[in-house]
Amino acid sequence: MTFKNLKTWLSNSSLPTAWLSIIPVVMATSMAFGDGVQNWTRSAWTLVLAFLLQIITIDIFELFKEKFLRLKTLLTGIIFGPLLVAGSYYLQSHEMNLAVFIAGMPLGFLAMNILTLKLHQEITQKRLVLRYLSFTFIAVLMPVIIYGITNDHIYSLSACVVLLMAIKPITKLFHEDKHSLVHAIVWTKWMALVYGVLFSIGWLDIIERILERIWSP
Repeated sequence: MTFKNLKTWLSNSSLPTAWLSIIPVVMATSMAFGDGVQNWTRSAWTLVLAFLLQIITIDIFELFKEKFLRLKTLLTGIIFGPLLVAGSYYLQSHEMNLAVFIAGMPLGFLAMNILTLKLHQEITQKRLVLRYLSFTFIAVLMPVIIYGITNDHIYSLSACVVLLMAIKPITKLFHEDKHSLVHAIVWTKWMALVYGVLFSIGWLDIIERILERIWSP
């Protein structure tokens, strides 16, 4: 299979595109480095494993029929959210904590949103919008829970940003046309990317360190 054929195969799949698997690995790496783990080799290996896992799951998930759509959606949320984040973190730190699972859940719910949009032909317009709203609302709650654990304002900020970004795709979904669905899918990917960046910055305390340097005598 050539690179062009692989790219076409990934883009035509009902699952999220392959580059989304980078985000949970980056998040897990930021958590591991924030906890004092300094091993770039492990980080590189977890990235490779994430891509391989996505390619394998695409083949497996394409075997699912219409009656298994709910199971496919659920497994997508688990694999491309908590599983990739927690697995990547464990490979780098050999430890596990509750915040790791919670951190990956927004990515999982956003991946479920993407899958739901790609399977819109099997879902009515009303159920499509309702699912998108539900998954987005639950995804936004997760950073708030992490804020309660860590008391770091960057996580509440990430929740607000994701919520504001969700307004545009939600309004687009009320128009029943293919263009609005494509726009919503692309916008949801950006939501996942922004959340991953903000989370990584918050866990590494980059903003706090910059402010300390600015205000320190």
